[in-house]
Amino acid sequence: MQDFPLTTWRMHRNEYLREVLRLEGRGSSPGHAKCADCLSETPEGVEGSYRCVDCFGRDMVCKACCVRRHLHTPLHRVEWWNGSFFESVSLRALGLDVQLGHAAGQRCKFPEAGPADFIVIHSNGIHSVSLLFCGCTRVERRVQLLRAAWWPATPLDPHTAATFSVLDMFHRLNLQGKLNVYDFWNTLVIKTDNTGLNSPPDRLPNFTLMAREFSHVRMGKRAGRGHVEAGMDGVLPGELAIKCAACPRPGINSPSSLEQVPESQRWLYRPIFCMDANFRLKNRLRVNGAKDVSLGGASGYFVEPEGYACHILNAATQDEVSLICNCVGFSAINNANSKRSKGLRVTGVGAVTCRHEFWQPNGIGDLQKGERYCNMDYIFFSAFSHSRNKSGVVSYDIACQWSKNLWKRVDELPSHLQVPSSTEFTFAVPKFHLPAHGTLCQGPYSFNFLNGVGRTDGEGVERNWANMNGAASSTKQMGPGARQDAIDNHCGHANWRKTVGFGDSLLRRLVPAIAEAIKHRKVFADFQKMVEKEKPGAAETWEREVLSWEKDHNLPCPYDMPASTITLDSVRLDLAKEDAAKGATDGVLAVMSSAELFMLAMEIEEAQRAVAADIIPKPTAHQAARLQERRNALAKRLVRFRVQSSKAFPIRSSVIPSEHVNLCEGEAAQPEKVVLPLPSSTSSSIRTKIYSQDAIETEKRLRYAEASETLDRVRHHLRMRTYLNNYKVKNTTGQAPNTRARNLQSQVDAKVHAAVKRYRHARRLYAELAGDGKWQDELQELRDEDVRGLSERTVRSNEAEEENVDGGEGKRTLSWLWYGAVSAESEKREAGMHAAVRTEWAKARARSLRWTEEVILIRAEMQRVLLTLILEASQWNAMVGRLLTADAALVDGLTAFANEQSTLRRRLAENFQTVWAIACRQADEFLTTPNLAEAQELAITAAIQALPVPRSRNLDEEYVSNLNDHDEYDDDDDDL
Repeated sequence: MQDFPLTTWRMHRNEYLREVLRLEGRGSSPGHAKCADCLSETPEGVEGSYRCVDCFGRDMVCKACCVRRHLHTPLHRVEWWNGSFFESVSLRALGLDVQLGHAAGQRCKFPEAGPADFIVIHSNGIHSVSLLFCGCTRVERRVQLLRAAWWPATPLDPHTAATFSVLDMFHRLNLQGKLNVYDFWNTLVIKTDNTGLNSPPDRLPNFTLMAREFSHVRMGKRAGRGHVEAGMDGVLPGELAIKCAACPRPGINSPSSLEQVPESQRWLYRPIFCMDANFRLKNRLRVNGAKDVSLGGASGYFVEPEGYACHILNAATQDEVSLICNCVGFSAINNANSKRSKGLRVTGVGAVTCRHEFWQPNGIGDLQKGERYCNMDYIFFSAFSHSRNKSGVVSYDIACQWSKNLWKRVDELPSHLQVPSSTEFTFAVPKFHLPAHGTLCQGPYSFNFLNGVGRTDGEGVERNWANMNGAASSTKQMGPGARQDAIDNHCGHANWRKTVGFGDSLLRRLVPAIAEAIKHRKVFADFQKMVEKEKPGAAETWEREVLSWEKDHNLPCPYDMPASTITLDSVRLDLAKEDAAKGATDGVLAVMSSAELFMLAMEIEEAQRAVAADIIPKPTAHQAARLQERRNALAKRLVRFRVQSSKAFPIRSSVIPSEHVNLCEGEAAQPEKVVLPLPSSTSSSIRTKIYSQDAIETEKRLRYAEASETLDRVRHHLRMRTYLNNYKVKNTTGQAPNTRARNLQSQVDAKVHAAVKRYRHARRLYAELAGDGKWQDELQELRDEDVRGLSERTVRSNEAEEENVDGGEGKRTLSWLWYGAVSAESEKREAGMHAAVRTEWAKARARSLRWTEEVILIRAEMQRVLLTLILEASQWNAMVGRLLTADAALVDGLTAFANEQSTLRRRLAENFQTVWAIACRQADEFLTTPNLAEAQELAITAAIQALPVPRSRNLDEEYVSNLNDHDEYDDDDDDL
């Protein structure tokens, strides 16, 4: 029954219902009302029986006792028995006065009555309160309210206040649940009166301002600004931001100078930044927007507004589109710049985060129109200005273009943002975005082939957007200042949650990293032995090539599979040039050339295959109509081809008199089965009678190019299939995401099937024309078992069990189509096979290195977190007694808060160290033992698998929900 708690509860629901209704009455003695405190009896039906909804027990008391009970709790909700039922009544109506400036129950000698309409907003509703200020001291009214933990709506003659409790509740609901102030306020209104008969006065504008002020002061409090004389004045840019404890911060958790650090270890102190733009965080133009100033300014996560605006204005005419090269990934800027911006003050924001997904101080800026370089330059270097590091890795979805001419644009930035030209930046494209880039970007900008980044994916900022987007609908309608303060709050909340969550997050990364590092080190070692056995000295040569390429990306990329240089378009261009030359000498061609005619035939053949693939056994009326329309269009193209063919080769009709230009009845009904009159479809005995040798050679060239290009297409779709299959297995959970993933897999499978059919068709026709020869070494027969990706086995595991076939990874063989690119000369086949093995070796090496780096990097990050927490604890201790004041109560509060923060950080450090202890020991054993014995590997793996590793929480289903773990993408498909 415990597995189905609601089933158990249903058996008792009537009992629950009756007990809830019992509480609507007067309790166990409904016949008479006796005060639970003074025991005086009140005749039934006479005014004087009260109970408190918020007090424990709901005792019935008289009016005087009810007032006396609530001297310490003046915001409780009270009900009065009217003779028939309970109805709400305010404590103010019962005569309760709230005296400020004195202990509860004590009266001021010179009380000053507060406003008659004074409203207090509390977590249990909105209350009208009879307020008495203290007149025997000279304490301002706003201060008296604050000392009672009531936040005044205005510092001048306040008529409204909100309790710290309700402000704290809204603050947390807004940050965690993205609840906007309008809905929260209306919830309080409904809780106060759900009928609309006694609605409380509207104080929504007041509450909105109080919430902003409360959040702003809380940021200053947690940053230690209350412990310095200047307080919130003179705050430095980014000072209120919560900084990442795991990132290298020279002089805090890493060496102040790297001169004494060995060159081989300096990568550990190189920060990793991720930057991106978000076009959901728009903001509308407001008539009074200029009057809405931000309370935080540049003290938090936004860039300094005046300097940013000046820089953007000076670069307003900059045309990034003119700087575009031929990388398809750059279309993001085109699309963003063309988005509608009418009525918008801001079209989005750009931001910078670190490897650990912390929002960077002064690392967010508004985008006026698209993702322009001038915006992103200022935002990045504003964030980087807080780093004292002399190098860094920058992840950006258009890093391949943004990095060009970067140093020229740096010179245009304000002087305080300019960095020395000796600063070393390494640029990469996030793993999820890289497949959309051109071939030339796949190697140089891949995190998988970049030294010193571990298993970083560069998509951290995207995960942050997924969490931030929940607030987009409310921030879109805010004024400029309110929006900036709101986003600052969300960033601070996210950073703090990640700070206290380091114990879980770093452990969750380290545990699988150790297991994967062990596995990939062993796989690479086995691969290395195999290569040395088959081709001694090759691995050393390949390693030199990889190391050379890492220093100079202009060299051939060792991770790229050589592609075919022969394409259908290139042959088509050559033939068109030949036709043009022939036309120049022989005059204008009266009919289509043989090249044009055969290209038309190939297009028709592709259409025939597409129609045949879409035929289903029992189509609906709509499907049948669509199929018939496509067949009609195909039939017209066939007739056109036959007409042109009869003109180009008129002798064919005399040699084959049975052929006609028009389609017969059977052909018109099924045009997808009609065989086109071509040299390859004509028997060899009469082929030379109909077609010239030039025409036959033309089709041969086209068919060879078609087969070569289609084979490359098969490889591409197989790589895509492997990527999707691995991604689905690793990351997709739930029925709806699995359905969407399966649909996408089906589409790719269909593309693989179509490409295989086209290759087989082109190869068969080429064989008809060319006969047997060396070309068969290049264009081999493509059997079903050959159609598999680089990392796919020949048979599935269940097939291996049925057929007793060993399907293990150690005995996996490459399909012939991965041996190398198809080329015109068969002598290149061995070189192609060599290149394929070299590419696999390079990727295996990269996988082993990245996983080992990940273990090393996480260990270093854990150490940095502990050092940072201990240092911050010491800094909070040093704040005790820092502010000199005669106010003993203030000194006591400052001391208590500093001690609390110091203790919190020490406890976090102790907790993290305990949680990480076992995993760290296993990691250290792996790192200090280059050649682990199999028993050691098993022991380490068993130890880390026994750890209670927490599961990561998915923050957003909307964006790639499966990016929470670090191992999102498969290396075998890095060249997609």
